[in-house]
Amino acid sequence: MKELFRRFSPYFKDYKLAFGIAIIGMILASAGNAGVAYMIEPIMNKIFLEKNESLLYLVPIGIIIAYTAKSIGKYVQVYFTSYIGQDIVRRIKDKILGNTLDFDIT
Repeated sequence: MKELFRRFSPYFKDYKLAFGIAIIGMILASAGNAGVAYMIEPIMNKIFLEKNESLLYLVPIGIIIAYTAKSIGKYVQVYFTSYIGQDIVRRIKDKILGNTLDFDIT
């Protein structure tokens, strides 16, 4: 396993910024998931049990914000991880093609 990481580490070094952005997307998606789960308790306790109607107007806005953050984070994460993977595969294919074209014909 160590040999595998050593062999492919030069390909990953060029994508530090993309990895960072993908991690930010993961954090944003996780925060959106946690936000939705965190809002369930106030919805149940304050709106349904205490009959607080003022929160009835704020909860949909909070849900929309949480799901928007979750969706944006998930999109950023998937986009950048796919970009990294596909670009590494492209670079390896180009290297293999270059080596193949440099072979002697005879």
